[in-house]
Amino acid sequence: DIKEVNYQRIVKVDTSLNVRQEPDTSTSIVKTLYNGDIVTIVAETTSNGMLWGKLDSGGWLALRLDGGAPALLDGEGQCVFGQAPEDAAALCRPFAAGNEHVFVLPLEVGERAVIFGAGHCAQALAPLLASVGFRVTVYDDRPELAAAALFPQAERVICAPFDRIGEHLALAREDYIVAMSSTHDSDLCVLRQVLKAEHVYTGMLGGGPKRAFVSGKLLEGGVPQAWIDHVHTPVGLSIGAVTPAEIAVSIAAEMVMVRAQHRGAARG
Repeated sequence: DIKEVNYQRIVKVDTSLNVRQEPDTSTSIVKTLYNGDIVTIVAETTSNGMLWGKLDSGGWLALRLDGGAPALLDGEGQCVFGQAPEDAAALCRPFAAGNEHVFVLPLEVGERAVIFGAGHCAQALAPLLASVGFRVTVYDDRPELAAAALFPQAERVICAPFDRIGEHLALAREDYIVAMSSTHDSDLCVLRQVLKAEHVYTGMLGGGPKRAFVSGKLLEGGVPQAWIDHVHTPVGLSIGAVTPAEIAVSIAAEMVMVRAQHRGAARG
């Protein structure tokens, strides 16, 4: 059976046998067993995400990210065993790889959510975001909280100072960022760095007084008002949330809404 474990931001495959990272590239080659056969799976870390699997004995392997069973395809992309999407053949497109032809299956890459802060609200938010398809990174400067054991669903848990984010984490335009650290000053520190560039979603936990404090300091530091206005604060949809679990639901709901809007705009 193929274990469902996180691999490289893109696909969930069994990587227990061998993983080889190509030097100076973003491509990894994974070899794993499927019913006694050897499958070569190449996963490229591109914005769209692509997966293809070639059986050494011939044919192709399709791995699904929705929890469904894997499927064996023939050379034409037709399913011969297991469960494959109805449009698998249409999704598979041939391309030349040396002297061989393989089939590529496009797969959506889960958007990355970066949570600055590892307190109770973050501990409630991280598994919820992971359950709806976000790849979660948690960042905090407190070793007792920035611990993988507290965030088993997170892709990364980083313990580092808030004033040196760039040394430990490269933020991208497509990221969804939530500042929910333990103090006003640390969230201010986070936003001073985050707002140096545009991101799909930026939110900050806290009410009116905190928003006024942080916004004022950001303006004093030269951050444009338009960029400050882009920050969702108070973060989350207004559902009367009080407990950490309820707050997590409100934040996740807002992030899912923004993600759907962003995906729709990208598709035109």
